[in-house]
Amino acid sequence: MSYEETEFLKRAVDVDARIVFKGDIKVYHKLYSNRLTMPYLLRRARYDGVSEHIMYPKSIKKTLECLKRIMIFFD
Repeated sequence: MSYEETEFLKRAVDVDARIVFKGDIKVYHKLYSNRLTMPYLLRRARYDGVSEHIMYPKSIKKTLECLKRIMIFFD
């Protein structure tokens, strides 16, 4: 399962936590070459979708609306 960051942010918003963006902070991630392939990205997207459905089963309508906006953006 994935979706840890989304779950964290949802919980923070639910308790009215203050979320701050700091553009000058640098975060380094080690990326392995196998994670830069289309099969990996598709598999990751699938697991994100499964995780979202498990955690928020009624959010499919919201998810589909978001996907439509993303597809229009990349059109």
